[in-house]
Amino acid sequence: MEKQPMVILTGPTAVGKTNLSIELAKRINGAIISADSMQVYKYMDIGSAKIMPQEMQGIKHYLIDELLPSDEFNVFIFKKMAKNLLIEQKPLVQAYVIDQVRDKMIGNEAALGVIYSGEAIYTQKENPNLEYVIPKEGSNIWIDSWVIPKNAEHKENAEKFINFLCRPDIALMNFEYITYSTPNEAARELIEDESIRNSEIAFPDLSKYDNLETFQYLGTEADQVYGNLWNKVKSS
Repeated sequence: MEKQPMVILTGPTAVGKTNLSIELAKRINGAIISADSMQVYKYMDIGSAKIMPQEMQGIKHYLIDELLPSDEFNVFIFKKMAKNLLIEQKPLVQAYVIDQVRDKMIGNEAALGVIYSGEAIYTQKENPNLEYVIPKEGSNIWIDSWVIPKNAEHKENAEKFINFLCRPDIALMNFEYITYSTPNEAARELIEDESIRNSEIAFPDLSKYDNLETFQYLGTEADQVYGNLWNKVKSS
């Protein structure tokens, strides 16, 4: 059985997630797991934009109308239900990977994948049939940074190294090698390929996106809970 990737859609209420999720589910022959804290309850239809059975178009939906309003429901119960549902949908997932998604998409091994924008440029070069999009419902913003520890023994050398990397010609070489966006405007001007220099993938106009967010670290305890559940999903 050919496996398909898991897709996560996030965003505020009434922005089109429901319709998009159904279209995606149709294309990858998948199911939909809701993470809405209100839609899990029966009769909680007003104000939650809950999808109705006649609107599901034959797509299996989970964690919708599962409980009565009087039933106890908390994060622990949700984690258990979500874990079980993730295990149930594993046959639809081609693979749980990070960097390897690049090669899988280039080789047409999967229909859809979550990928870093920098990897998207490379994958499109290798496979022109691929398309990179930022969901209109929203996504996350991420950055890679250089830092100098406050107790660094050679702080001056570290500063010189960072200054070296910030030189336009060096920043250009770095960009061309890893294909990840550069914040160095002078380096961007040196990019000879106009299609890359003006690429919406490498240099998106963030003013077009008002629903992007930066993921926050929730602490060691939450990270351990996440890790334990994820290991159970993968090993089941």
